[in-house]
Amino acid sequence: MFFHRPPGPPHTRAGNAKYEAYLSQEAAGMAWQSLRSPGRFCIVSSCDNWTSVEDMLWDSGVYRYRGRLISPGQSFQILRAGSRDAAIYPSINNATPCVAHVLKGPDRNGHGFNWTVPAKPGERGAVEVIL
Repeated sequence: MFFHRPPGPPHTRAGNAKYEAYLSQEAAGMAWQSLRSPGRFCIVSSCDNWTSVEDMLWDSGVYRYRGRLISPGQSFQILRAGSRDAAIYPSINNATPCVAHVLKGPDRNGHGFNWTVPAKPGERGAVEVIL
């Protein structure tokens, strides 16, 4: 999973977490293997009190979301097939790329365990899930 931010200090790998965060420019030079979509992944967020479920876009092995549900200071989870019974979430609440944690799910045990968008006010956040 990647959190992208405008230019600024880069985030580094967070302990044993199953993702890394890079600035967009750094990720642009990485080679990705093109894969078929393994299904549907969505974002749900505290931005609207966890009511809206929005699809992530599939693009050659990467699910991407850049939308209104990812705002600075907001929390989110990823849902497989849009189901709250198949949530993908961190092992700790308010996880960011700079805090070590383990990726959990997909299952229904994610209540209270969310990622929090580390961007500053005025920045636009994005989430990428790389399979």
